[in-house]
Amino acid sequence: MKRIFPATLAFRSLAPILLVSCICLPAVAQEEQTPINIERAKTTKDATPPVITFNNYGFTDLKVENTFGATEKFYNATGNPTVPGDLKTVVINNEWATLKATPCTDGTLTTCANYAKLLPNGPSISVDTKQYVLQQFHFHTPSEHTVDGKRPAMELHFVHLLNNGCAADDHRPGAVVGVFIEESTTPDPEITKFFNTLSASWPANNAAKAQYVRTNLAALLPAGKFKWRYDGGLTAPTGAGLCGVVIPESIPGGGSVTQQLVSGVFPEVVHWFLYEQSLKLTSGQIAQFKALFPEGNARAVKENINPVYETPAPPSQAPANPTKAVANPKNASVTGAIALDGSASVASDGKALTYSWKVAPGGKNASILNANSVNPLVQFAEGYGYYNIELTVTDSTGAQAKDTTSILYVGR
Repeated sequence: MKRIFPATLAFRSLAPILLVSCICLPAVAQEEQTPINIERAKTTKDATPPVITFNNYGFTDLKVENTFGATEKFYNATGNPTVPGDLKTVVINNEWATLKATPCTDGTLTTCANYAKLLPNGPSISVDTKQYVLQQFHFHTPSEHTVDGKRPAMELHFVHLLNNGCAADDHRPGAVVGVFIEESTTPDPEITKFFNTLSASWPANNAAKAQYVRTNLAALLPAGKFKWRYDGGLTAPTGAGLCGVVIPESIPGGGSVTQQLVSGVFPEVVHWFLYEQSLKLTSGQIAQFKALFPEGNARAVKENINPVYETPAPPSQAPANPTKAVANPKNASVTGAIALDGSASVASDGKALTYSWKVAPGGKNASILNANSVNPLVQFAEGYGYYNIELTVTDSTGAQAKDTTSILYVGR
């Protein structure tokens, strides 16, 4: 989540209100923080993971801007300001900024999403029965979350707000979908297109002209489903910027911006959903983004004692039509050499098979010519009797199947 308070704020300037602020904050607030390190060995199996449906996540007009240098309005005290001067304006410093993309109705960028303006047929997600509307997505470098201590190069956050705004019955109006971005020589095409469109004129700060980009949102998501979920919070304090009102103290981490800065606990208003599979960008594309935020724009990992739920991998399923070997002819009686036939064998993926014929262990010895072909020739070297010949087929995935045929050689 973007940072919206100045890095240069002196901590000692808040000392006189330390006692008052700490008393006001609920103790439970210390138990949830974002971002966190996801330890696979300590996750909880998600027996009933919620179902996320992505609605209208197709081609969308986006206003892309760099929030560096923008202003954010904060309240000095809890609740709406009652006297002039309670509402303050704070400038977003570079290390707390981000590159933010906001859905708009069209390329004119005049009507765009925010908490008070839900776009008709705009992108949203349904988490079971609740609908959360996409407000914006943005990027961090390096990633904010880590997995077993590993920190990918970047992280992408899709920020959603409950359809009825901040009147969330569970006090968590936010749902954020997080996607890691890692370096690769084969970058994903849609995020590459997004970055390349901006490359000619990156918005260096909030004063720069916002860029128009049309992007297929669905292609900015990895394949499959999210891997981890947990209840956490914002990664920056918020005043009037989330829902138009200050977050009440009844919500963990709520209260005035001053209280949040003193405690280091930010509003716990987010359901987090994180993908394991990452998107890919080249080293050059990642470096181009990092140049906008040379100090990085990711918050340090925090301790979290609440459960992190992990969706188990789906059980592996056998192919509907597994690879099968068929060695013909069956139970034949011959007086001379015979051509065997493996053409009735089938591959699970419909692709070509490889063949390998040999004399089955423990039987009479035979000579097999062209043993790696579909129709080898067998000569019976030991005279009268049964000869057992084994066929092994291998499909393109490496899966194998075997079959045996028994041939009675009676001689002339």
